[in-house]
Formats: sequence, C-alpha cells, structure tokens
Amino acid sequence: MIDAAWRLLYRLAYPLVRGWWRLTRRHSHGAVVALVCEGQVLAVQPSYRRYLSLPGGYLQSGETALDAACRELGEELGVVAQAADLQWVLQVRDGHDVTDCFRWDLERLPPLRPDRREIVATRLLPLDNLSAADFVPILRPFVTLL
Repeated sequence: MIDAAWRLLYRLAYPLVRGWWRLTRRHSHGAVVALVCEGQVLAVQPSYRRYLSLPGGYLQSGETALDAACRELGEELGVVAQAADLQWVLQVRDGHDVTDCFRWDLERLPPLRPDRREIVATRLLPLDNLSAADFVPILRPFVTLL
C-alpha cells in the first residue's frame, strides 16, 4: 500500500517539477548506466513515465556524474557499483537537460532489488533490437550506440 502511494506521488510530482524547471529555465544534469550482459541491456520502467529508461537520475549538489550513476544504481536497484566499474560513453543534451551516459559490462547480472516506488519493473532487452524499444527520447542516441 505504501509503495502505491509513493508511485502516485512520483506520477503527480514529476510533471510539476519538470514544468517548474522549464518556467525557471533551470538546467538539469543526470546520469544513466547501461548494464550490459550476454548481449542484452537492462531497461527499467519508471513509475512516473510511459517510456523505458536506464537506471539513473539527477546529480545532487556537488556530485559528479560518475558518483550519481553509482548512487542511483544502489537506490533504484540495490546494486553496488564502484566508479572503476563504469565506462563513460557520451553526454546527450536536449534543451536544458544534460545526461552523462555510462556503460557497465558484466559477465552476469547481480541480484536486482527494484525499489518498486520509482522503478516498477526491469527487463532485459537484446542489444541487436534496442531500436524497437520505446526509450526516453533523450536516451535514444546513447541506446543506438550500445
């Protein structure tokens, strides 16, 4: 029951926050990680978007993109990553939004524990068919490089 309340809060708050950022011309900076294993990439389904995404989120004050990527893996999926595990691939931009994109190549996926509040589902998608997946638009240039 409490997870459902959190999901509702995310769904209501996300468009309001994004709208406020547009009005105030606030720049956002995020970081995402593509976990790649055996020819597949791990996609996540946020509770507040209809699009698929990759694990990640916004940088906190004073945080680097690499630190944010590691932190978000822990918060969203319960996965511990060290900075040395992640390889920076590119930075994508969309208006005032900037996202640093990292890749983590794994021999096998660690146990995943989605928080069920912000992330409601995970799925493995084949690398050779990612263009058919409905990813968040800002991430599409990154996904095509995987």
